[in-house]
Amino acid sequence: MKKQLLPLIMLVSVASFAQETDSIKSRNIDEVVIQSQTIFTNKDKNEKASSFIYIGTKELQKYNYSDANRVLMGKTGIHVVEEEGFGLRPNIIIRGASSLRSSSINLMEDGVLAAPAPYVAPAAYYFPTMGRMAGVEILKSSGQIMYGPNTIGGSMNMLSTQVPNKFSGFLNASYGNFNTYKVHTHVGDKIGKFGYLVEYFTNNSDGFKELPNGKNTGFTLNDGMIKLLYDNSNAAIPNKLQFKLQASRQNSNETYMGISKEDFNKNAYQRYLSSELDNIEINQRQYLLSYQIEPSKKLHLNFDAYRNEVKRNWYKVNDVKAGGNKVGLSNALEMADNSNEMLALKGAYNADNTIYIRHNDRDYISQGLQFNGHYHLGKTGMVRFGARYHYDSQDRFQADDEYLSTSQGLALKKRGNAGSQDNRIEDANATASYVQYQQEFGALVATAGVRYENITLRQRNYGRSDADRTGKDLKTTINKVESWIPGLSLLYKINDGLKVFGSVHKGFSPPGIQQGQKEERSWNYELGTRFNNNFVDAELIGYINDYSNLLGADTNVMGGNTGQGDLYNAGEVLIRGIEAQLRYTISGKDSEINFPVSVNYTYVDSSFKKDFQSQVFGTIKEGDALPFIPKEQLSIEAGANIKNFRLSAIWRYRGDFSNKVWQGAIPEANLVSSMNILDASISYKVNRNATVYTNAQNLLNQTYLSSLNPSGYRPGMPRFVNVGVRISL
Repeated sequence: MKKQLLPLIMLVSVASFAQETDSIKSRNIDEVVIQSQTIFTNKDKNEKASSFIYIGTKELQKYNYSDANRVLMGKTGIHVVEEEGFGLRPNIIIRGASSLRSSSINLMEDGVLAAPAPYVAPAAYYFPTMGRMAGVEILKSSGQIMYGPNTIGGSMNMLSTQVPNKFSGFLNASYGNFNTYKVHTHVGDKIGKFGYLVEYFTNNSDGFKELPNGKNTGFTLNDGMIKLLYDNSNAAIPNKLQFKLQASRQNSNETYMGISKEDFNKNAYQRYLSSELDNIEINQRQYLLSYQIEPSKKLHLNFDAYRNEVKRNWYKVNDVKAGGNKVGLSNALEMADNSNEMLALKGAYNADNTIYIRHNDRDYISQGLQFNGHYHLGKTGMVRFGARYHYDSQDRFQADDEYLSTSQGLALKKRGNAGSQDNRIEDANATASYVQYQQEFGALVATAGVRYENITLRQRNYGRSDADRTGKDLKTTINKVESWIPGLSLLYKINDGLKVFGSVHKGFSPPGIQQGQKEERSWNYELGTRFNNNFVDAELIGYINDYSNLLGADTNVMGGNTGQGDLYNAGEVLIRGIEAQLRYTISGKDSEINFPVSVNYTYVDSSFKKDFQSQVFGTIKEGDALPFIPKEQLSIEAGANIKNFRLSAIWRYRGDFSNKVWQGAIPEANLVSSMNILDASISYKVNRNATVYTNAQNLLNQTYLSSLNPSGYRPGMPRFVNVGVRISL
């Protein structure tokens, strides 16, 4: 498809290309914004000297998505690897960086790190609830050096609902297939200098996969938030103080266990009987205290104190033993359908067998203090600066229970001893700082900056026979790293609508804890142009990420051997890509009746630069491509906005990709074939307060393979249709 698509995209983009969705300028003026909670220091997308994406409230409400994968799917430079169909644990890749639980991106909510343990265990088994968000900001190039620790895979900031300037209320309720319902509501007010917001979101579903005994395969998700605000913006020295408390609980009957190719072709939505007890429970809480002060018109300062707590236990099948040796789940699913192990997984093996279900029990803490600010140097210069002290930890305390697999389900044979499968604590202490200077020289805007990271990583492994952690078998491992991370970007304004820009910056991600593990390093280059007016938004970007050391994680998700998630050096890699977007609005954006049409295209080429033996990927040959990354991705969206009526439809194409490193033709055993998915939405504004809508995902009901990971064939969601109402007061 590349030969047909690329010339077309190039031709369309001669006038240059632009980035995303509803304008950053269109944020609601009836809300109080804390500046430290947004990562876009300049609200005008035309002035950004690097690539970025902004997705606002109107865009999020268009299809009523609560799935981060669906929100990001088809955006330029972003790939997602679906897992369970509802987007509860997204695997997000930005410009070729690792897809493992979005571990290579800086995942933030309201400007503070949101991954469970961003330095020591960045894999985001917890992901902020997309359904309650008011916006999403993504930086893809040099601008992200202000938002480490990762400066390769991009920064993604989720924007929660802001405290309103006056009384307001909101309700969004919908119901759809699989007994799926969502309710999102919030109410807030500002009385004098004091404001508040109370918010609640719930999402529940019976699931679309089927167990032989009819048990529920769905989930429940509840998320609440309170914000309290003191706004002294009219004082001689303007300042604001805000406290945020947010908590969520997710209970999901989800599994790592996919199915065989043969069974997928028969019924893609079936689950094997031995996965009937698989379940993950996540309890999460965030505390955030933010203070903003403007000592002068030139100087703005922001301070944040934050703490995130995540407790999760994923109880899931890990191994199987049936007439032979114990076999890991991934290996068992690669065996013949009539093998003893596969029969045991299906509940069809009549002799003695053992299904090992692991308590993947982990507690996370992430906390810190940070400040940032900016100082205006006359009318054409600005200095941005900031610093952060951060601590995070991961406590693993895991055991295996043993079950007998029968045609009636699982029967308990033996409870595991606490800590017998993993018993360790890992933590990180990190200090970081940055400074960035921006200067205008007429039509040229130059921005240069540097970030500094100093990290100490520690692991205390108590061994599998010391459940009380007395320290009799304690082994301590420490790894330290520091890095200077420079970046430079240039923006040239040819005229009011047309700009060209380029950037170069050093890429960095923290290493694993094991001694000898090095940080991820790269140099990243970008060159692009964009054009904007009342009818057209367009952008064309080319980029190169040149890795001198890629990091990989040994996990079941990535097809690793131990599944422990440890990071390893993975070699030298070159990634090159093209990102293009064209958005044209017939009749103009300001018209009450208009017809927007947009096209997004992404091309990525990746290759290892030399032969070597990888602890993560196995034997690597020069020229091998990275897994999980399709070479091409395309989305086309069209809409009609006719007074109170809105119609939108988006078609997405994702090319083939492999779940393992590959070269030439992708082997059949590793192939995730291309997909074509159509989503649509219709809404009608009944009056100034109420809107009714219906949305459809996978409207044509395509059965498609979403992934071969963590273990086995996994389907995407079948056709899903819901109806709902939005009420604003």
